[in-house]
Amino acid sequence: MLYIFLFIIIISFLIGLAIYAIIEAVNNKNNEEKNKIIIGDCISTRWGCCPDGIVPKYDIKGTNCINLIS
Repeated sequence: MLYIFLFIIIISFLIGLAIYAIIEAVNNKNNEEKNKIIIGDCISTRWGCCPDGIVPKYDIKGTNCINLIS
């Protein structure tokens, strides 16, 4: 009877540790996503982005953009 009681306590402890580890992992992932800093995107630039969707245009014509279409 004592062994069953100890077994239940140990299993409960291990389950609690597993749940705690999962919660901490989720919290860390959420904190990392909140701490990401967005340095410009196509919406916040004056003339938008080049056709690649990454590089911001330096002027309205996009003279700094690389022409990917040959």
